[in-house]
Amino acid sequence: MKEIIRENKFSEVSYSKEHDLLEVVWKSKIVPSEEYRATWEATRKLVFKNFLSDGRQQGLVSPDDRKWFQSTIVKEAADKGLTTAAVVIADNPFKKYYMNMIFKVVKVSGVKMKIFTDYNKAKKWLLENKNS
Repeated sequence: MKEIIRENKFSEVSYSKEHDLLEVVWKSKIVPSEEYRATWEATRKLVFKNFLSDGRQQGLVSPDDRKWFQSTIVKEAADKGLTTAAVVIADNPFKKYYMNMIFKVVKVSGVKMKIFTDYNKAKKWLLENKNS
């Protein structure tokens, strides 16, 4: 069973104690910077080992927000014990570029991460590779 941490028209953040899994589902193509950051801020107080992001409905993220995410959220999550991450994206070159930039940072942090375009395949991989 998952616990909803934060939810609005832009995103949903939930946590499953059973799988020690934090999940972020993006619901809107247009996510204002303040909402993007507020979504991630809601995760900062949590400690989790496994992470799943569903960004198929998410539009482009500004370079400033991406850099903030990389330097703040990714680093903190890895420092707190994040070990495995699966990310689902729409199959387009802009999202691939965005994720490849983040992938470089995540790789350095030692987190095992894989990018998918299919949610069910991502969740299956994550649960098979999770560290709890």
